[in-house]
Amino acid sequence: MGENWDRILTQFIPRVALADSSDAHQRELLAFIANAHDGHANLWSSLAVRPPVGKCQLPADVRFVKNLPVISGLSAAAPSDLALKIGDVITALDGVPIEKLIESWRPYYATLNDAARMRDIAHYMTRGECGDARIGIHRQSHEFTFTVKRVPSSINDYDPGKHDLPGPAFRLLSKDVAYLKLSSVKESDCTHYVEQASGTKGLIIDIRNHPSEFVVFALGSHLVENDTEFVPFTEGDLSNPGAFHWTKPLS
Repeated sequence: MGENWDRILTQFIPRVALADSSDAHQRELLAFIANAHDGHANLWSSLAVRPPVGKCQLPADVRFVKNLPVISGLSAAAPSDLALKIGDVITALDGVPIEKLIESWRPYYATLNDAARMRDIAHYMTRGECGDARIGIHRQSHEFTFTVKRVPSSINDYDPGKHDLPGPAFRLLSKDVAYLKLSSVKESDCTHYVEQASGTKGLIIDIRNHPSEFVVFALGSHLVENDTEFVPFTEGDLSNPGAFHWTKPLS
């Protein structure tokens, strides 16, 4: 974990106890949990108070490219005359430099590494109050400031975005290439997917998402000829605290 947990507790117990509002209390807990550096550890019911806060967002997707927040797509809610363009680099929001904002948001994002943290920040960073927002943009060596309306947010707090292809779970990209995305895969259809892919030269299994069902065994059994170890687990020894033993690998 890389942290002295006694020091973290000493630091955060007063901060949590002295929080002067429900939102502040939840934010202190978010900052506390973030010190575990684990993307699965979070205060999932309180993400609405994690900064930046607000019920609306700019009608654009953001991704960090070479540490810069870049407009990577425009949402269906974007007006036809939207000033923002794909490839624009965000330099400021409502008059505040983006570097300063990111630094203030970092402590509240629980992730294993900085790449995951910036992914999550990008997902939420244009969130704010509904209505007009000023956004600074760097575009092809020029600096611009636009006024853009934030629109009601459609962000799913449990989903930092998918990058797979829209459409059905399985399709033929060509007569030689089959494609299967795990975000909408069905365990009961795994045999059918493989049958449809037979005769092609390759099957792309797209896992740029979170699988909709746990299909490792149902799908994997069609892709190997022999029993293949998938994952080994450890279990704690209750008679010897601190000791763990390997279990038989699943295959």
